[in-house]
Amino acid sequence: MNDLEIDQVLEILSNKYRREILRYLTIDDRYAFELSKLLEISQRAVTKHLKSLRDANLVSSKKKKSKIGPAREYFSLNKAVILSFTVGANLFRASIRSLNEDEIMRDQITPSLQLGKSKEPTFNELFEEGMKLLPEIREGLDLLQIQQNKLLRAYQGMQSHIYDYLDKNKFSEDEIRFILFLIEQEGEVAKNEIEISMGSLSKLTKTLNLLERKNIIETEIFQDEKGLSNFRVRLKTDISLN
Repeated sequence: MNDLEIDQVLEILSNKYRREILRYLTIDDRYAFELSKLLEISQRAVTKHLKSLRDANLVSSKKKKSKIGPAREYFSLNKAVILSFTVGANLFRASIRSLNEDEIMRDQITPSLQLGKSKEPTFNELFEEGMKLLPEIREGLDLLQIQQNKLLRAYQGMQSHIYDYLDKNKFSEDEIRFILFLIEQEGEVAKNEIEISMGSLSKLTKTLNLLERKNIIETEIFQDEKGLSNFRVRLKTDISLN
């Protein structure tokens, strides 16, 4: 399954009907006419939205027999994704990752219910386990959110500290942006990593030349693992702004 791009997901989620379709599909598989009644829009519009979701590999479909007529095409969620988007002063982080159900260790989540494949839990066992574990898991998620907020504030504070120092020393916005990127990459980055995160290297030539003349960075041509000529930038360790 192809990885989703953040822009693609944001485009999909920008439409309220596509969001509602995804919400309904988290509950149960649905067919287009059923979704059109739930959303109070035409079946044609629903079909168009489902195509967008299917093109993004978020939903899939299959034919199921119907008791009252011909087989229907039911749509279901194809994958679960986690979208994270954080914006603040000197802080912009956007990421998306797939939550693969195959990676969920059910025997670790509900160990006391794993009594053998042939034995199904009773209602009481299942509900008692749910009342025990779900609040614990929810509390754990809340604690993770608190810890994430602390780390984001620390990240933001360090970025702001470096930004203010460089700004005070008359570095341009483009220079500061590249230095912050280089620091976050532990002081060294290859051409392909630069282009993935910051765009075409040709557009950064002026910035790189200025930083090299200021003795902030050094550049190097090297051969990569495939024997091809590559280019990297390294933050110098003997920087003096005096």
